[in-house]
Amino acid sequence: MVITGITFMCALFSTFVNINVACYVQEWRNLTMEDILFKSDVVVYGKDVEHGKFRSPNDVDSRFVVYCVLKSGKFRIPENLIIESIDEEELCANVAYQTDVGEEYIIGLTPQLSGFMKYANVYPLHSSAFPPTVENLQILKGICELQHWSDPETTSRGNCPYLPSIEDECKSLTPAPPTAKPPLERDWFDLILDAFNRGTNTKLDYLNTIILSSISLMYILLK
Repeated sequence: MVITGITFMCALFSTFVNINVACYVQEWRNLTMEDILFKSDVVVYGKDVEHGKFRSPNDVDSRFVVYCVLKSGKFRIPENLIIESIDEEELCANVAYQTDVGEEYIIGLTPQLSGFMKYANVYPLHSSAFPPTVENLQILKGICELQHWSDPETTSRGNCPYLPSIEDECKSLTPAPPTAKPPLERDWFDLILDAFNRGTNTKLDYLNTIILSSISLMYILLK
């Protein structure tokens, strides 16, 4: 009876966590295509050519032919990729079957330790695959971090779309580093006030307060 009660409580707790933590997306800011691809480790333009169980009988994968690498993330990107577990539906994540066979996409990916790729799940409410329209490609070409396109490692066919270079007008999505604030000038009275604000609850606090008070008094008299 006790074990059954514990199991029931664990199930309730797990359900509570799944509902209130894993799927709590009301506060998510809507991300644009360029935001999602900027946050992806790898971005490529290419074509989904086949779906199948290439690695495991339990998972569906995608064969993806890369025409152009828009962002390599310092990874070696071959012409033929395996995007693994495209049928996987994670909690609160729209990651399943983002690409259809025979269609071309601009897609954000995440390299895996297996050597394959996975969909870049950077935003639970939107996929990381987008149609390679001229408008979308032009938008990405205008992002400083996404404008250095190249062929995949195993080919030099020059399949990257040609668009006018706009390097002088590119927009950077990298956050600016925080500016360091200069330390505030503090005198003895500030130190005494700090000591009292912290509360003199220990012998050391009392001793520090007495010492600071004495030094401050000497400072006033000598001044």
